[in-house]
Parts: sequence; structure tokens; C-alpha cells
Amino acid sequence: MITDISTTECLRILLEQQLRELTILRGRAWHVATRMPSALPPGEWRGPAHDAYTVLIDRLNHQVKCLAHALDEAASASSQAVATLSMARQVDRVG
Repeated sequence: MITDISTTECLRILLEQQLRELTILRGRAWHVATRMPSALPPGEWRGPAHDAYTVLIDRLNHQVKCLAHALDEAASASSQAVATLSMARQVDRVG
């Protein structure tokens, strides 16, 4: 456990800043994920161009959703860390 109050407070502040930034990025990723282009290529595309477009859009959709989920997890971990440090700070003040 970190015993230096100033170190704990500095870490908590940095984690809060990280959480704010992750929340912004997470919002942007989910915004993109919900507005991805259609998996259907333009009607005149046939053969390999049609197939390549479909594969590309499917991969892009998957990667954006994976990114959004990873940002969700990172934001959750940061939030838990901030809560833990805040609780530790309160205990140190009482103790």
C-alpha cells in the first residue's frame, strides 16, 4: 500500500484524468461503431471487388467494436482504481 499521502493523491488525480480521457475515447468509438457503413457494397460492384468490400467492412466493424469494448474495460479499471485510492485516502485521514 502507498503510505505517502501526496503520492496517493497524485496517482488518484492522474487516474481521474485518465478516466475522463478514456470516457471521451470510448464515446467516440461507440459513436463510430453505431454508424459504420453498410456491409453491402455499391450495387455495381461485382466479383472480387464486392467480396473484398464485404470482408473489409466486416473486419472494420469487428475491430471498432473490439476497441470500444477494450476502452469500456480500461475505463472501468480506472474508475475502480480511483475509488480504491479515494477509499484508502479516507482511511488514512481517519487512522
